[in-house]
Amino acid sequence: IHDNGLDIRHTIVPSEIGGRGIASALVKAAYDFALENALKPIATCSYAVIWLQRHPEYQGEISKDYCEGNSCAL
Repeated sequence: IHDNGLDIRHTIVPSEIGGRGIASALVKAAYDFALENALKPIATCSYAVIWLQRHPEYQGEISKDYCEGNSCAL
């Protein structure tokens, strides 16, 4: 949380429990918290960037620190 925004910088789910929607649930919970607390959803993590693109109702933004090709893509 910085400058009235909540930035997801990395999303990690252990491989043995991957593919169950856990990362999506974590990102959603974080951005729900952001909106409930008047914070702007921001994404640096490539997974969170794609998540925000799929959920425009969150009106999030891509961080200026985002570098395409990060390791946590969908």
